[in-house]
Amino acid sequence: MFLVTIVIGILNGLDIWEPSHEMLITHVHAGTLGWITMAVIGILLTMFGAGASDAEVTTGKTIARLSLVTIGLYVVTFAIGAGVYRPIVGTLLLIVLIWVLVWTIRRYRVSPRTTGHLAI
Repeated sequence: MFLVTIVIGILNGLDIWEPSHEMLITHVHAGTLGWITMAVIGILLTMFGAGASDAEVTTGKTIARLSLVTIGLYVVTFAIGAGVYRPIVGTLLLIVLIWVLVWTIRRYRVSPRTTGHLAI
């Protein structure tokens, strides 16, 4: 995701390549939903996964894998301009992101109240 964002951005910024509209929104979505959102999910899993039970750790790993797959598919749907698949994959991604939020809230309730936990 990071490389997709960087390559499209650099080639466009240097006027080497004039990307289509689909590639420009691929660049935006790969950046915002891609590496930024996945980095935040990684931080959440690291911070709130400490002291978790085996079932919660397994859930966290499942969330990480599903977010990687759904975000990747979402970025691909923008790149290929697949209009009907965008809302389908977007809905799947929304479900995964809501699952991340629910997992985080549940873990927050049993975690120590440190400044980092409050900031997240």
